Amino acid sequence: SSSKGPRGHVSHGSPITRSQEDLTLFVDGSGRRRRGSKNDSSDDTDGLGLGLSLGGASNHLDYHLHGRGQSPSPPSGRRQRSRSRSKERAKKLRSRSELEDTVIHPLIGQGPSVRPQSIDTSGSRGSLIGGSVDELDYKERRTRSRHIPVSPEMRKHALMKSGVGVGVEPGRSHSWRKKRSPSPSPVTQRGSWVCRLRPGVLMLKGSYRESAIQTELKSREKEFCSYKNLRLFCGTWNVNGRLPPSSMAEFLLDCYVESEGPIPPDVYVIGFQELDLSPQCLMGQESPREEPWIECVEFTLKGLGNYKRICSVRLVGMFLLVYVTESLKSDVSEVDTHQVTTGVLGLLGNKGAVAVHMNIFHSSFCFVNSHFAAGMDELAKRNQDYSTIIETMAFTKMTEFSYTILDHDVVVWLGDLNYRIETTPEVTNDMIKSLANNYQIKKLLGMDQLHNEYSRGNVFNGFVEGPISFKPTYKYDPDTDNWDTSEKSRTPAYCDRIFFKGRDLLEKAYVSHKAMRISDHKPVSALFDTVVRIVIPEKEREVVEGITWRLDKVENDTLPQVDLSSKEFEFKDMKFQESRTQRLLVTNTGSRPVKVSFIPKLDEAICKPWMEIKPYQAFIPPLGMATIQLTVLVDTKASVQHTSGKEQLLEDILVLHLDGGKDFFISVSGNYLQSCFGSSLETLVNLHTYIREVAVGDLLDMSSSWVSVSSLSLKDSTRNSTPPPLDVPKELYALVDHLRKDAMDAENLFTEGGLKSEFDEIRDALDTGSRHLPGSVWSVADTLLTFLRALQDAVIPFRLHHKCMECCNNQTLCRQILKELPKVNCKVFVFMVTFMKQLLENSEKNSLEPKILATIFADVLLATPPSEEASKGKKALSVMRRKKATFLYQFLVHNITVSFYS
Repeated sequence: SSSKGPRGHVSHGSPITRSQEDLTLFVDGSGRRRRGSKNDSSDDTDGLGLGLSLGGASNHLDYHLHGRGQSPSPPSGRRQRSRSRSKERAKKLRSRSELEDTVIHPLIGQGPSVRPQSIDTSGSRGSLIGGSVDELDYKERRTRSRHIPVSPEMRKHALMKSGVGVGVEPGRSHSWRKKRSPSPSPVTQRGSWVCRLRPGVLMLKGSYRESAIQTELKSREKEFCSYKNLRLFCGTWNVNGRLPPSSMAEFLLDCYVESEGPIPPDVYVIGFQELDLSPQCLMGQESPREEPWIECVEFTLKGLGNYKRICSVRLVGMFLLVYVTESLKSDVSEVDTHQVTTGVLGLLGNKGAVAVHMNIFHSSFCFVNSHFAAGMDELAKRNQDYSTIIETMAFTKMTEFSYTILDHDVVVWLGDLNYRIETTPEVTNDMIKSLANNYQIKKLLGMDQLHNEYSRGNVFNGFVEGPISFKPTYKYDPDTDNWDTSEKSRTPAYCDRIFFKGRDLLEKAYVSHKAMRISDHKPVSALFDTVVRIVIPEKEREVVEGITWRLDKVENDTLPQVDLSSKEFEFKDMKFQESRTQRLLVTNTGSRPVKVSFIPKLDEAICKPWMEIKPYQAFIPPLGMATIQLTVLVDTKASVQHTSGKEQLLEDILVLHLDGGKDFFISVSGNYLQSCFGSSLETLVNLHTYIREVAVGDLLDMSSSWVSVSSLSLKDSTRNSTPPPLDVPKELYALVDHLRKDAMDAENLFTEGGLKSEFDEIRDALDTGSRHLPGSVWSVADTLLTFLRALQDAVIPFRLHHKCMECCNNQTLCRQILKELPKVNCKVFVFMVTFMKQLLENSEKNSLEPKILATIFADVLLATPPSEEASKGKKALSVMRRKKATFLYQFLVHNITVSFYS
C-alpha cells in the first residue's frame, strides 16, 4: 500500500528538519547497521531494513522501510508525491483497532538529557502494539501527523534490541558503541521486539533492563505517583438454588461504618454459590437464574447510587459480579476473568472458583469467589481445592505474561469454603448450637477447621481474615433463623468467609446478615478502605531517565555472571500422576542485575509436556539468588507418549539463557514406571497378570495384537497356558466391583472428587495386584474416571467422535455406532452403561440422575480428540460436550444393546 521512491525506497512520515549534527542510522533485518548523513545514499545494506533519523531539535523519529539490497536516498519528486499519498492514507488509521494491530520495529533512543520523544505514524500502518492511542491521552494524537509519545527509556531499550548500545551523560554528546544483541525472550517473536504500552507505570518485560527498571520504579513510586482512597464492598452468599428476594438491601446496603456515616462504596464485589443446582446447569448450559439475580442486585444498588457493571463470570453455581461507580468506570482497565474446576477430574464445575482481574487507575485487583468440597470429613479435600486454585488460576487475556492470584496489589478471596466446626464425643452438636446462640465465638473458632488449618500454615498463607463477631452462617432451615432441624441435623459452621491481602488494605467491617433468610446460609460481607496509585507521566519519565542512565553505564562496563547449583537433575521411578519437584538455585555472582530465562530449543518447546518450570524466567539483583522449581508430572496421555523408548525414559535438555551472556544446558533424566493408567484397552485385556510384573518392552508389543502370557518375560508367573483375552480389563472390573459392593447408596458419588493421597494408594494397588482397594468410595470413583480418561484411545475411538455427535438424537443411529466399535471397546462400553443403570436404580438414596451421569461419563467414554480440544473455542467445546452427554443419555434411558454381547 506504500509508494516507492528512487531505488525502491518506501517512505513513511513527513520530512523532519534536523540540525547539522543530525545522524541517520540504518539497521537491516539481520541486525547490521551503518551510519551516515541524511544525504548518504550508499547501497551497503541488505534485507528489510529500518532507517531512523535522530535529531536534537525536533525530538521526533522519522523512520523508513527499504527493500533488500537498497538504502534510503535523498528526497525527490516521486518521494514527495509518495508522502502526499501517505498523508491521505493516514486518514484511514483513525480507528483504534488498526493501531492496536501494528508492530513497532527496533528503535534508536537518545540519552536521558533529551526530553521525551514521539514516533511519527502519519504515513504508516506499522507503529504500535499492545496499547491504543485512546489510552495515551496526549494532545499529539489530535494532530494531523499523529505523534505517539514514547519515553527515552523505551527508545534506549529498542536500541539495545537492535544491537547497538548508547551511553549518554548529561551535557555530553552521543557516543555509539557496538554491543552484543541479547537473545529474545521465549515469549516474544524472534527477530522483532514487541513493546507493551500502557498508561502510567511501564510494564516492560524483556531483558534484565526492563526488570531492573520496574524493580526500582516500584521502590520509588512515591516520587511519581499520587494516591486516591477507595472503598470496597465484598460479599458472599450461598443461595441454595433459590430465586432472589424482592430486595437485597439488608445485604448490600447494611455494611457502613456508623462512626463515619454512610459512605457509599466505590466498588461492589458480590459472589454467589449454588446459584443453580439443576442438571442442565451442571452440563454447562446457560442458567436462567443469572438474569433474575443480576436484576435484583442492580435494583438494590440503584437506591445507593449510579453503579455500572464491569463484568460477571459464572461456573455452574458460582457467580461473581463486579460493579463500580459511574465516575470510576473510565479508570478501570485490563478486565479479565478465569475459572478453575476442582470437581471430579476437573470436569465438573460444581466446585472450584471464578475470579476477576482488573486495574483501577494503576493498582491491580483480584477478586476470587470459590466453593470448596462439602462434608465434615472432607478437610483434606478442601485444602486440596485451595492448593489447586492458588496454583492454577492465571489471567492471560489482557497481557502477554500471566498474572497469578498473588501477583496483584489487592486480593479478596470470598466464598463458601465449607470448613466445619469439629464435633467430638465430648462436644456434641447440641453443645455447639448452644455456644453459637450465646455468641461464644472464641470457643467456636477454637474448633473451627479453617481457623486451625490457617494457624498451621496449610491454607491462605499471606492472607488475613478479619475478627469474627457473628454466629455461624450455616446451616439454617430456609426462611427462618432456626438451626437445621432436618433428619441430618447439620452442625452449625462458619462456611462463608472472606480473606484478603494487599498493600494499604484496611478492613472496616466484617459482618453476617441474618435478616436474609431464603437460603440455608447467611450472607457475609466485608467493607475495605484501600489506596490506589495514579501515575504522573512526566515525573515517571524523569525517574525512568535517571534509572536508565545508570543502567547504561553499568551495562557497558560489566558482563553478567551466574552460578548454578546443579546442571543435572534425576527423577527416578516416577509414577502416573505423581508430582516430584527439585530446585535449581541460580546465584548472581556479578556486579550488575541479570535476567535468566529458559528458551525453546530450535523447533521444540521449552520443555517436555511432563515437566513444568516455575518460574521460567527470573530477575536477579547483584549477589542475589533465584529459586527455580523443576516439577515432573506424568498425568496425561500426551505426557505418557512423550516418554522415550521401551524403557519409558524421561529425558530432556533445558536451555537457560543469560540475558546479555551465555547459555547453560541443564540435563533432566529419569524413568517412568509403567502403569495401567495410560495404557490401551488391547494391552490390558491381553494381560492376565499385573502390569508391574511384565517387562516394559513386551507391553508395547501388545497394543496392536494379542500376545500370550507364556511369551512374556514375567517375574513370578507361570507359562503353562495361553488364556484368551479378558472381556474387560481386570483393573476396570476391580474398580467397578468395589463400587457395586460399597457405594451404590453413597451421596455425591462422581460429583465430589477424591483425595490425591488415596488415589496414589489405589493406583499402586491396581498396578501391583493388591486384592483390596484402599481409600474412600469417592476416591475410588474418582480413580475410575481417571482410568477411563487416561486410556490411549477413548472407549469410543476418536475416529467415531464426529459420527456420535451427528447421531446423538437418534436411538437407531446410536445403536449402529456400537456395531462399528472394536469388540473390546464395545464390551467395555456396555459394561459401563450397565453399571450406570445399576446406580440409577438406587437414585432415591444416592441422588444421581441420568443427565448427571451422562454429563460426567461422556467426557471419559467419548473423549474429544486432543487436536480438536486445542483448536476449538469454549463455546464450540460446550456444544460438543452437550452432544456427547445426549449420546450417552440415549443408552441410560433406553434399552439399546448389541447382538454379539447379548
